[in-house]
Amino acid sequence: MDVIHWGYYNRFKKLSTIQMSRCCVCEKYSECIIERWGSWFYLQFIPFWLAAKGYLFTWKDCGHSMGMDDRSAVMRYKEEHVDTELFVVPPCNQLKPLELERPTPFNLKNILILSSMVLIIAFAIYWALVLAPR
Repeated sequence: MDVIHWGYYNRFKKLSTIQMSRCCVCEKYSECIIERWGSWFYLQFIPFWLAAKGYLFTWKDCGHSMGMDDRSAVMRYKEEHVDTELFVVPPCNQLKPLELERPTPFNLKNILILSSMVLIIAFAIYWALVLAPR
């Protein structure tokens, strides 16, 4: 994914790390990273709407990821744990395997394209408001 033109892309935000948690896949104990994710529809670098959201639990030692994307479970987890900042890993029967594509970092090409688009738009607005003949 070099340049985001249009389509669905995931955004992640790390919420917390739990020191010792049992993996739902291999049942080994390790550090678990809790992230909130959202699948956004983009059009030319601009996120338009949130299509799906949920929570992702990734165990550091084994690399397994489990998540929740069921709307009612997500809302319940948010109210009970995220809002109170008392993070725990839900029972394994509430989670399912999720493989979500991580966004690639911006490279120089993307930054140049984005900055030139911003300059063109800014000049067009300036011209329309200040320089345009009336």
